Order: sequence, then C-alpha cells, then structure tokens
Amino acid sequence: MMLEHARVKSKKQAPNLKHPLVCIDVIEEGLVHGPRAALWKESKALHELRQSDTCRSLVYFFARQRTSKVPGITDMRLIPRKVDTFAVVGGGILGSSIATALILSNYSVILKELDEKALLTGIERVKVNLQDHVKQGKLAEVKLDKILSLCKGVLHYEGFREVDMVIEAVMEIFLYSRGSLLSLKVIAHHTAYLLAVLP
Repeated sequence: MMLEHARVKSKKQAPNLKHPLVCIDVIEEGLVHGPRAALWKESKALHELRQSDTCRSLVYFFARQRTSKVPGITDMRLIPRKVDTFAVVGGGILGSSIATALILSNYSVILKELDEKALLTGIERVKVNLQDHVKQGKLAEVKLDKILSLCKGVLHYEGFREVDMVIEAVMEIFLYSRGSLLSLKVIAHHTAYLLAVLP
C-alpha cells in the first residue's frame, strides 16, 4: 500500500522519469524476496538505466559543469586570443582539407609545401574541394574566386610571423614532419599556436 502510494506520487511529480519507479521496484523486491534478490534487481536495473536518455543527459550535463570550472585555468580569468590567420604546412589530402575548411570559414590561409609541384597539387586539391561544395549547393559559384583568394601558396616560411596559428599536417614523410616542427618553433611568432598532426 505504501509503495503503491509512492509510485502514484512519483508519477505525478516526475511523469517522464523512470528511475524513481525503478528504485521503488527494487525496494519492493527486497521487502518481498530479501536483500540478495533486491541487489540482483538493482544491478539489472542499473544496467538498463545507464542506456536511457535521462542518464546520458545527466552525464553530459555534469561533465559540462565540471569542464566549465577547471582549477588553475578558469579561475585565472584568461581571455582567449583572437585567431584570424592560419598557416598550414603540407598540402596533401589532410592539409588541403584543413585549408579548405578554414577559407570556407573566411580565414586567411598560407599553404606551405616543399616544392612547386607539391604546392600546385595542394592548391588544386583546395580548388577541387571548393568545386565539390559548389556542386553540393553549399557554396555559390560566384563566391569561388573570392574564397580561393584567401589561400596563398608558399614554398618557404614567409609570412609565418604574422599568422595566429600554424597547423602542421605533413603525413607523407615523417622525418620532414619532425624537421618542419622544429623550424616552425624558430620561424613562427612567439604567440602563435602550433598544432601538429602526426601519424
């Protein structure tokens, strides 16, 4: 009688929540069949409840709360630096895709490659990526040249001192990749972010 009253009250107060009713069921199992049966029911119920939308939402909510307050970072009142200009080292599939995403978001990009042939291939990949966006209706054809003008190809590190972020995306030659990272530390502006994508 008392448990039935608790069920009615729970449904009235929180009609969309399943876990209060499961809790009442577990208590009832313990009263009727003993503590061991209640533990088994609780274990099974817990496994099922973990898969529920309510559980996922609560985990997401509390995870967000915890990451929004990181000791030593959020309490220092740090102001994020503005990032407007990028350099991408490597015009392969990865580098050209990163460059494409950046210029589509209206950022200026310097695309650096080892030699003229690789640079032309990288720029061509960016063009193909943009043309795919036009075919899919995600980009107007009249904007193609303007968007492409945001990407400048270079063979050396000129202009790297002016960029806010350098993304190293050389996947093909690992030794070159390591060497380019060392070069970037010397060439890039001391406040620039350096990001590396390594195999």
